[in-house]
Amino acid sequence: APSQTPAIQQPHHHDDENDARAPPRYAIAHYADRDDHVYGIYSIHQQLKKFNMSNHVSHVTVVPKAIDPRLKTALQDWLGKENVRVVDNTVLKVVPRNKGLWWQTFNKLLIFNLIEFDKVIMMDSDILI
Repeated sequence: APSQTPAIQQPHHHDDENDARAPPRYAIAHYADRDDHVYGIYSIHQQLKKFNMSNHVSHVTVVPKAIDPRLKTALQDWLGKENVRVVDNTVLKVVPRNKGLWWQTFNKLLIFNLIEFDKVIMMDSDILI
């Protein structure tokens, strides 16, 4: 799949030689798999544009392979295809759907795969700003 996050990527390292060439990369990241997540991401994206932050910070969303195609397309239209990362989250599906406190709690851990960024701010996407 073209926008899948590779399992292993080389992290960006700073040293005296590279600091002049490559500015640090920052991201605001979300995990999204439902409609209410997408509404929050849209709201945050609009705020990033409003305050002229979108040129300095990447707005990235991690989505499962099984996401509704309409939601994935909307996210790609707003954020760009390169900022919508498709991941296989089946390893995290050990708690049955709608069962217990921990259902869907650990999906956001997939954001730790964004190692090409120097700093990542994870924001829950089911919030509105």
